[in-house]
Amino acid sequence: QEFVEHPERYISTFSTKIAPYASVIINGIYWAPNAPRLITIPDAKTLLQPAKRPWMEAVQGCPPLPHRLIACCDISADPGGSIEFMEECTTIDKPFCLYDAEQNKSDEKFFGPGILMCSVDNMPAQLPRPATNFFGSLLLKYIAEMAISDASSPFEQFEASPMIKNAVIASNG
Repeated sequence: QEFVEHPERYISTFSTKIAPYASVIINGIYWAPNAPRLITIPDAKTLLQPAKRPWMEAVQGCPPLPHRLIACCDISADPGGSIEFMEECTTIDKPFCLYDAEQNKSDEKFFGPGILMCSVDNMPAQLPRPATNFFGSLLLKYIAEMAISDASSPFEQFEASPMIKNAVIASNG
């Protein structure tokens, strides 16, 4: 109730506790203007710093990525919203752009520093029914197993198939 009445009193820990471990972020949350952002412009600058990995040898023909995060899809399509640096929606004709955190700028080119961004504001309307039905049919057999999950118990006690357990990214908060 406190958060609903005073969201401005809170900050998001997503950019420090989850985003550094993600290669792709798909954001689809509802965001209100006074609510904390998932990723701010300064957060993006930090997340997109080149990784320091002196223990990893460079392989010829396979340059290492400078950072773990390579793409972000903002399905909620709130310019300047929960993903603050997403300032303009992409389109069906041009669904991607490259965001350069150092310059705080998006560009339609696909080379240089940055992450791939997608934020088509009518994306849900673009998914054809056959694709939705196919995905649903693949997911359906796992629903019962997911429904018995108990977030109040340690994850190690969760009795589930490897398919379900390996799909879990975060558990118990």
